[in-house]
Amino acid sequence: MLSPQDLETSSDRRYRLLAALTWTLFIVLVVVARWGTGPSTGNVFTIYREASLRWDAGEPLYDGRFLYLPSSAMAFAPIAALPFTIGGALWRALNILVFACGTWRMVELRRGRQAGLRLLVTALFTALLSWSAARHGQMTLAMGGLLMLGIVSLARGRDWRCAWLLGAAVAVKPLALAALPILTIVCPRLGWRLALALVCVFAAPFAVQEPGWVIEQYASWRETLVARAQMADQRAFPQGIWLLRHAGLAIEPVAADLLRVCAGVAAAGLSVRACRTRGWAEAAPYLLAFVSGLILLFSPCTEHNTYALAAPALGMFAAIALVRRERRSWRVFLIVLLLSLASHRLQRALPGPLPGMVKPIACLLFLATLTAGLAGAHAPPVAPAASRGWGEAS
Repeated sequence: MLSPQDLETSSDRRYRLLAALTWTLFIVLVVVARWGTGPSTGNVFTIYREASLRWDAGEPLYDGRFLYLPSSAMAFAPIAALPFTIGGALWRALNILVFACGTWRMVELRRGRQAGLRLLVTALFTALLSWSAARHGQMTLAMGGLLMLGIVSLARGRDWRCAWLLGAAVAVKPLALAALPILTIVCPRLGWRLALALVCVFAAPFAVQEPGWVIEQYASWRETLVARAQMADQRAFPQGIWLLRHAGLAIEPVAADLLRVCAGVAAAGLSVRACRTRGWAEAAPYLLAFVSGLILLFSPCTEHNTYALAAPALGMFAAIALVRRERRSWRVFLIVLLLSLASHRLQRALPGPLPGMVKPIACLLFLATLTAGLAGAHAPPVAPAASRGWGEAS
């Protein structure tokens, strides 16, 4: 007769297997769904591939659609060299795999019972919410996976590995730059390592292409971002500034920038509090959630598919609520999931601009729930020798 401990171990293994099967099935379905599709404006893999081919040919990278660093086009070159269909399938599989690895490692960072169940619930939430981004092959998933792996390395005291992973996230998609000040505040000794990693990211293209041409591409990248930001002041995007505008507030560009600074300060403060009150292992999902919320709600041109970045954090907290039988939190997280899944249908079915703001509203509800949970938390005793920055060594 099996003991309760043996039963729990057996159950945990089954849940882990189901979680791994969920990610595998997710990759297979995405690859099959996009297999054989040719270049098109709705296929962002086309944008990455064409930019990488222009990189190899020494032609201008920025045509108004490619928004990333020259290092992104350089790194994409091996995939761009493949036939379109094979390259697209390989990219989507790698994109999801990096996202899955980051999610899995962050869930396992938190020790405790029913880790397998938490892996499964997180996988289901994340796959549902990132389906569209994965199908389109958006780099948000790779960036998010590298961010999670970086945060996990930080929680484990591997500062150098964290710095290089975060640098890789920036190289993949420069939106990750918004996370770096917060993580540096959380762990100040990470700062100079991150600076060195960023220098390498920005300098790498000079080792491959002619320096004068690379400088021209950086200048074009800056001009492209400025033009994109100006467009964001005229066209509604699903982010916090436009949510406030649709609510009737007249927010000028200067006021919007001030709001972004205040949001960054708030995200940093909440991240520090999470590390103080939870310790590094339990604080990691909070760091991911607050960094993701800052990027999603206050980047000028957030798109609907970019909200896949917050999917793992939502899945992790939903899994914790389920395991702990916290019904109120579980219901809130389930509402956030359902709102996010229904946002596209609501936008089509209902008139006016507010249905397009369902995802920002759901994101705010999620962040407000986490903030309320931190408000009453108390810091655990931490030995001075174990202290790392604002958190606890793990």
